[in-house]
Amino acid sequence: MADQKKKLNGKALTGFMLVILSPVFIAVLMGCYRLISNVATASIVNLILIILAILVPVSGRIFSVIGLIMSIIKKEKGKKLAIAAIVISELEFIAYFVFALFWVFMAIYGDSRPPVPPAH
Repeated sequence: MADQKKKLNGKALTGFMLVILSPVFIAVLMGCYRLISNVATASIVNLILIILAILVPVSGRIFSVIGLIMSIIKKEKGKKLAIAAIVISELEFIAYFVFALFWVFMAIYGDSRPPVPPAH
């Protein structure tokens, strides 16, 4: 068994890739959001962004936890990838929480009055 090569756990790798790619994927979608001029389409894209911002890191974390457990049980490679993905997903959740708080703060306390035209 010592000379047999260990197999990389696929779930650990999948979880790591989902966690790593989720902020990139969301940033690309947010860049596309600015190109939309229709309000109804922008609302739908905004809803999709919120769903993706929640589901992609959560699914990555779930895959990572399962991959970590399976790599420990089956003595496969991928423990470090799974642990890294869990830590990165936790940092992503903290960042999303801070951004959500900032967004709510700006919605409540932001100056939403239209600019006053200069007097002639």
